[in-house]
Amino acid sequence: MDYFQINFLLVVVYAVLVFAIGKQLRLNTRQIDGTFAMIVAIQLFVVYTWVDTWSIPDHGNYEAYFDNVAYYSWKELLTQYDIVNNASIEIGYLALMKLVSVFGGGYRWLLAIVYATLIACYWHTFKKYSPYVVISILLFFLTNFSQSRYVVRQHLAVAICLLAYPYIIDRKLLPFLAVNMIAFLIHRVSILFFPVYFLYGFVNQKNILWVSIIILFISVSSYFVISNYLSVLTNRYSMENRRQTILPVFSNGMILASYLYLMGTDAIKDGINKLISILLILTVIFCIASGNGGRAALFYSTAGLIAIPLAIKKCQDKNLGIIYGGAVLLSYFVITFFVEYQYPEWTFIFM
Repeated sequence: MDYFQINFLLVVVYAVLVFAIGKQLRLNTRQIDGTFAMIVAIQLFVVYTWVDTWSIPDHGNYEAYFDNVAYYSWKELLTQYDIVNNASIEIGYLALMKLVSVFGGGYRWLLAIVYATLIACYWHTFKKYSPYVVISILLFFLTNFSQSRYVVRQHLAVAICLLAYPYIIDRKLLPFLAVNMIAFLIHRVSILFFPVYFLYGFVNQKNILWVSIIILFISVSSYFVISNYLSVLTNRYSMENRRQTILPVFSNGMILASYLYLMGTDAIKDGINKLISILLILTVIFCIASGNGGRAALFYSTAGLIAIPLAIKKCQDKNLGIIYGGAVLLSYFVITFFVEYQYPEWTFIFM
C-alpha cells in the first residue's frame, strides 16, 4: 500500500471516528464537519508541504525555477521576462516565488503558502455551499487531490476561482473580475472561467443548453487566441497525455444527469443550484469537445464536489440519498484505484 492509498484510508477513518464520537457528544453537523475538516486540513498540509520534491513529478523542476527566480532582481524579472521565465510560468506565480525568496524563505515555504491557500479556498467553499462537507472532502481526495500535488499552479488557480462563486451569484462584477484576474496571473487557463459570470446572468430553463454551448465556444476561442499570442502550445494544458476514452464524458455526464434529475426544477433556481448546473453542463460539453476535457475542465468540473451533496440533500427519501451518495463515492473509488491508478511512489523528507 503506497502513501496515496494510506492517505485516503486515513481520511475515511477520520470520517468514521469523528462522526461516531460527535454523535456520542451530541455535536451538531457543523461542529462535526468543522472537526473533520480541521484534522484533514492538517494532514493535507503535511502531505503537500513535507513531501520529498524529487519523488513527485514536476516539483524538482519547480524548485529549480524557484532558485532561478531568486537569483534575479525584481527589475531583471520584469525587464528580462523571457530570459528568466524559460518555463512559461505566469507573472503572478513568478512574483510570488520572488516575494518568498526576498523574505528569506525557501521552496518549502512557497509550498506552504500555496497549499495553505488552496486548502483555505476549498474549506471556505465547502462550508458555505456543501450540506455534507464530509462527502465533498472525500470526493476531493478521489478526484482533484492526486493531481494537485504536482499540477501546482493550475490547482491553485482552480481553488482561487472557487472564491468567485458568491460574486457570480450576487452579481458583483468587480470583485469577480478581481478574483478571476488573480487566478489568471497564477495560471492563464483560468480565462475559461471568466464567461461563467455572464452565463449565469443570461441563462434560464429554456436556453441553458444553447447559451452554455455559445459561451463555451467563445471561452475556448479566447483561450486559444491568448495562448497563441503568448506563444504557448495550448495542448500542453488541455490535451496533454490525452486518453482516447469515454470515461470522463460518461462520469461527468452521469453526475450532471443525476443532479438535474434529483434537483428537479430547483436545479435552475437562482443561487448555488443554478451556478452548479451551468458548471456541470460546461464540464460535459468541454469533455465532449476536447476528447476528455483534460486539465482545463477542472475550472468547471470541481463544481461536482458540491453538486453531489446538494443532490443527496434534495432526496426526499433518506435511504435514496444514502444509496446515491454511496454509489457515487464507490464509483469514483473504483475509477481512482482500479481503472486509472497510476500514482508514482512518493516519500517525505522526514522518512
